[in-house]
This record gives sequence, structure tokens and C-alpha cells, in this order.
Amino acid sequence: MFNSDDVPIATPPATSVALTDSALEQPAETRTARLLFAAGHIDDGGRREALQWLLGPLGWWQWIERALLFLGLLLMRAGVVCFVAWNWADMPPLLKLGLIEVAILGACGFALWKGLDTLLGKAGQTAAAALVGAFLAVYGQVYQTGADAYELFVGWAVLILPWVILARFDALWALWIGLVNVAIGLAWKQSGAPHDMQTLGMAISLGVFNGVAAQLRELGHQRGYVWLKNNWLRWLLVPATLVPLLAPVLMFIFDGFDRWDFALGSVVFAVASALMYRFHRYQTRDLFALTVIVGCVCVLVNSILGEVLFDSGFPDELGVFVVGSSVIGCVGMAAVWLRRVGLEFRRDRVHSGAAQLFAPEETSERTTREMLQHLVSTGHLTTDHLPTIEKSLEADAADRAPWFIQALVAFGAWVSCIFFLICAGIMEIYDSSVSTMMLGTMLCVGSIVIQRVSQQPFLRHLSLALAFTGYGALLIGVAQIGRAGTGLWVIALASTVFSLVLYPLFPSSVCRFMLAAAPQIWIVAAFLDSRVPDGVHGLVLAQTLGIGAIFAWRPLRILWPLGYALVLGLFGVLIIPLLPHVNVVAWPSSMVQVVAEIWLSVWLLSSGHHRNWRLTIAIAVAAALLGVMSVPGVLAALGVIVLGHLERDGALRALGIAFLPLYLIAFYYSLDTSLLFKSGTLIASGAILWTSRFFIRRQVLLLESPANAVA
Repeated sequence: MFNSDDVPIATPPATSVALTDSALEQPAETRTARLLFAAGHIDDGGRREALQWLLGPLGWWQWIERALLFLGLLLMRAGVVCFVAWNWADMPPLLKLGLIEVAILGACGFALWKGLDTLLGKAGQTAAAALVGAFLAVYGQVYQTGADAYELFVGWAVLILPWVILARFDALWALWIGLVNVAIGLAWKQSGAPHDMQTLGMAISLGVFNGVAAQLRELGHQRGYVWLKNNWLRWLLVPATLVPLLAPVLMFIFDGFDRWDFALGSVVFAVASALMYRFHRYQTRDLFALTVIVGCVCVLVNSILGEVLFDSGFPDELGVFVVGSSVIGCVGMAAVWLRRVGLEFRRDRVHSGAAQLFAPEETSERTTREMLQHLVSTGHLTTDHLPTIEKSLEADAADRAPWFIQALVAFGAWVSCIFFLICAGIMEIYDSSVSTMMLGTMLCVGSIVIQRVSQQPFLRHLSLALAFTGYGALLIGVAQIGRAGTGLWVIALASTVFSLVLYPLFPSSVCRFMLAAAPQIWIVAAFLDSRVPDGVHGLVLAQTLGIGAIFAWRPLRILWPLGYALVLGLFGVLIIPLLPHVNVVAWPSSMVQVVAEIWLSVWLLSSGHHRNWRLTIAIAVAAALLGVMSVPGVLAALGVIVLGHLERDGALRALGIAFLPLYLIAFYYSLDTSLLFKSGTLIASGAILWTSRFFIRRQVLLLESPANAVA
């Protein structure tokens, strides 16, 4: 198997530079290269030199190879499902079962041919495991066994368990755990027990099973199993354990404190939370797991407070205000504590060498000091910039929080915002548009002042809730002014103007993200409500251009939140043509995405990592074919995944991977196209990705490592 780690990286001797400790002694991250480029300390060549020094000359290809392989497999499998569904009535039972059996045997044979431990072998095993479920579903339909739905998933999980064990592949284990979760949920739903007992039993069963799976994963990781070295399986199992167990506690709070069964569920949650806290606080030292635990505790505290206040006859407006303030307090204190723990983990990681997640971007065992010294020695950086760089990195480290802590803070701010807006409605502030807009203006101004004047974390969290509430009050005031029939366009225009004015004033990236996302939502709603719904294609064009400008041309750092908001907005708009009863054609957006993919390939291969026009043309042709054969959302998701990897941006990659299955599901259930067309489209799209992988792989091997140029 081709691996970039096999290629030695020549590291020049360190240049003697007088730098102090602290942030410069932390593990080097790709984010640092982006910050240096955004601040103008290095040019594009220096940024790419830093990325290559961190990740190796072939690091950009290895991840893309895996993405092409498994995304192609996903598309082709979805196409086979569509084909079977299309020709279902005309196919004899033997042919229905025989085709799937042949596919299973072919996937197993392919895995054995390529080797069970190779990437292609693991892809074959994954395909075979997925096809077993299709076989059982077809068998149940042909012979009408009368079995409950959960039995299908139980049989599926039991049948594939042997080769799941043999495969030693974390993604296949995740599939198996997901099957068992579905089986447990359906079993309790079809058990015939009372509804509250179904909920309680399902929650405890799911929590216990996922908790055991999480502990087994940690045990295997501690014993040195290489295939369990990646932490993403932990980050799936921790919330999958605690979130179901949270349901009995909420039932205990809201449905009565006299239910012994709910009390038992609450005890299970408390024990599980305490054990997981101790384990992830002092052994794995995983900040994401601690964030999930603390988030669940915040939900419980505010649920108890709300139940006590509203059941004790507390005035409604005062109770709503107190709960909203409590959410700010709990989330604010949780965020402060998590940031402190995160900084402790970062300090300890330097000396212990433990690979802990602090941000969704690649890190290295090398330090930031060594990266700066390398840039100095290669002529991409001068020693005159080093004092300024050190101060900026120190400030960034002090003010920085991982994405999941920012998400927790943003969620808490939105919940508080809802409570505050409800409180204002109860107090009849919305009776006058003037008073509503005055309230919104004062809250926004106060939030800006707090964020710019105070560095106290709790006050800055409070300012987020004030900003969201003020922005919402401004839009409510505008909605009261807008006339009937033009209200959405008035709100969309006002939202755009407010965002343009407030975006540079707010220093918070969370506020900037929400300010950039809000106008897109209102513009889409206005287009769909008007007589020209196809106008959303103009918005798609603007979003695509903005994403390319921000993440490929990389302007000021202040625009990064806008870039992420544009990505989410683009994904949301591109799902509209697949929705039922929406009269929007898809081909204009497809053409926009084709041009974007071609530009991305040209930018990558002609001015980026390699100069090879054969590769450029191949990727451009593949992008054009995908644009013609597939829906625009699939192409956009693939482009964002590739762009995220090229820029070493984990958030972009995660967004693309998350939305791709959503587009496939929406495409399958769309009513405007036949199953035969869907089948051909998906199979052809998967074949294009696999063919592209084969050709690009050969070219990369020839370019970077001629001695290994064997496909």
C-alpha cells in the first residue's frame, strides 16, 4: 500500500533564532501556516512549504485517494439498490437473490485478491457487509416471513460479525455498532410495552451497549491495536452513550419524581457520566468527551430549574428570563472550565507526546518553533517578523477554543436568545415596531461593547446571547413594518444590511458566522415564496464564488466565518431541487459546480502542489461528467471535501462528508426521476470516482516516487 510516510523528508538544520517558550513550543499545526499567510508574514509559497514540511510531500494525496475509493463505493452501492428497486416487480425471486449473492461473492473475492489488510481489501469487505443487509431485505420481501423489522438488523449484525472481527477496520466496526443500535431501537418500539417503558428501556439499552463498545475500543487502543489508533470512533461512542441515557433523567424531572423506574435510569446516567468523566479527564485526556459530559449536565441543571420555577407559580415572564439567564451562566462556566482544561492538555501534550485533539486540523510532533526555523532557513520568512509572530500566536492561543466548545457556547446563546425573545413577547414589547427595533439596537450595541472591552470569558459568552437576541428583535421590528406579500423580501434585505453593518463590528467569530448565515436563509425563503424560485441559482453562484475566494485565494482572517457560513448555505440551497413539490430545476446549479470543480483542479495542479496538465485535464473531465450525471449537491460536497483537505481544514471536510449521504438519500426519494435513471446516475458517478482514483494514483506515483510507480 502506498503511504506518504515511506518518503523521507529532508529537514534542514535548525536556524538559531531567539524565541521564547509557550505557544512556540506547542505542536505545529496547519492552522499556524494559515494564520501566518493571512497576516502577510509569508506568501503562498511559504504556506505550502510549511504544509509540506508538516505533512510530507504526498500527504495531500493519501487522504484524497481514500475519499475517492470509499465515496465511489458508496455511490455504486446506492445505484445497485435503486436498480433492484426499479426492476423489482419484473425480476423472478431467484434472480433477485442471485444478483445480490453474486455481488457479495464478488466483493469478498475482490477483498481476498487485494489482501484483507490493504485499503482496497477493506473496501471490498465493507461492500460485502453492506450487501448482506440488502440480501436479507430482499429475502424477507420475496418469502414474506412475517418477521419484525428489528430481526432483519439482528440477523444482519450476526452474519457479518465474523468478518467484521477479521477486517480490523474501524469504519466497518462503526457500521456494525450502528446496526445493533437500530436493532435495539426497533426491538423496543415493536415490543408492545407502554410508551414510557419503551422509551426507558430503549434509552438504557442503547446507553449501556454503546458504553460497553466505547470501553472495548479504549481497551483495544491501550493494547496497541493499530486500527483503533484514530479517535473518531470514540467521538461517536461518547455522545451515543450519554445522550440516550439523558432521556430517563429528563422523564424523571418532567413526568414526576415518584417513578422508581425513571429514578433507576437517572442513577445509570449518573454512574456512566462519573465513570466517563474520570476516564477521559485523567486517562485519555480527551476534551471533546468532556465537552459532551458537561453539555449534558448543563441540560439537566436548566431542566430542573425550569421545572421548579414553572411548577411553583413563578410569574411567566420572570421565569422565562431566569431560565434564559441560567442557560448563559451554565454554558459560560462550562466553557471557561473546558478552555482551562484544554490549555492544560496542550501544555502536557508537549512533554508527554500524547496525541490529543484540540482543533479539527492536523498536528505534528514537531513544534511551532521548528516550523518557523524551517521557514527562515528556506527563505520564506525573515527573523524580523519573529517577535510579531510570537505575540500574535500567543494572543491566538489565549483567545482560541476548539470548535466543539464554540458550538456549545453558540447553542447556549441561541437557547437563551429564544427565552429572551419569548420574555419580550410576554411583556408586550413587540406591540410597537419602534420599541422592538430600539431594544434590538441597544442589545447589539451592548454586545459589541462587551466583546471589544472585556476579555472576561463569562461576559463574552453573555454578549453572544445579547447579540442573537438583538438581531432577532431587529428582524421582528422589520417584519412588523413590511407589507403583506413583500414581507420576506423586506426581511431578507434588512437582514443583509444588518449583517453587513454588524459583521465587522463584532470581534466574535461565532457572531460573524451567524450574521453571515441569517441573510442566506431569508433570501432562500424569499425566492421560494416568490414567482421566480429558480433565482436561487444566482445565490448558488455567489456562494460558490465566495467559498473559492475565501478558502482558495485566502483573504483576510476576518472573512473565515463568512466562508463557513457560505459552505453551509450552499449545501442547504442545493438540496432544494431534490425536495418534493418544489419547482426548481437542478441543471443551472450543476453547471456552476462543474465550473467550480474544473477551476479547483486547475488551481490545485497548475499553481498548487504539482504542475501536471494530464492530471488537470483528467480531473476536469471527471468533474464535468459528474456534473452531467449527478445532482449538484453531490458534486459540491465532493469539491468541499477536496478543498478542505487541500487547505488542511477539518471543518470543511467534515461538512462535505456529513452532507454527501444526505444528498444521496434526498436523490433516492425525489419523485421527478425514475429509479432506473437514479441507478444509472449513481453507478456512473461511482465508476467515475474509481476511474479517477486509478488514473490520478498512477500519475502521482510517477511524479513523486518513480521507484514505486506500480499501480
